[in-house]
Amino acid sequence: MRQRILDHAEAQLLKYGYKALRVDDLARAAGISKRTLYEQFLTKHDIAHDALAGRLDRLARAIDRASRRRPRDEPAQLLEIATLIWQADGEARPKFFVELEPTPLAELVDTFRTRSAAAVDRVIRSGIKHGQFRKDLDPGLARRVLLAGLATLAPPERPPPGGSPERPDQAIAAILDVILHGLSAV
Repeated sequence: MRQRILDHAEAQLLKYGYKALRVDDLARAAGISKRTLYEQFLTKHDIAHDALAGRLDRLARAIDRASRRRPRDEPAQLLEIATLIWQADGEARPKFFVELEPTPLAELVDTFRTRSAAAVDRVIRSGIKHGQFRKDLDPGLARRVLLAGLATLAPPERPPPGGSPERPDQAIAAILDVILHGLSAV
């Protein structure tokens, strides 16, 4: 029952945001009474915290696994990690993270981003060491450019202004191509 509540809370958080998360709606979606919900969680904050922590922990563990396997295939690792990072941010409504800033939940997001950044750095350094990436590539700068590029990608249901919807995998591959190979034909 607890996991069912957290699953519904996660979906509602991403779709409507923290401020719009309503315990009544959550209990109804989980098919339980409000009283039963409060037997599992003391506050709305506890529900939101556990739902968000679970989601980010699952994604962070997947990123860690991707960064540590397939040695000497760093471009594929970086693509997998970038896709997971995009999933963490891209599936949330636009103001989701802004709403979290004044709450203790922002700490969960910060921890996830720090952990993700370390994994990206690890893969880039490994790629440089194994000759997959240029020796002069600055890992920190490449990571920042990658994360900034990912932040510009619109969720699938909202095409970018003035553009047609891109598939996230194609857009992420294009961002990585520019970072790793540049724009020059030389």
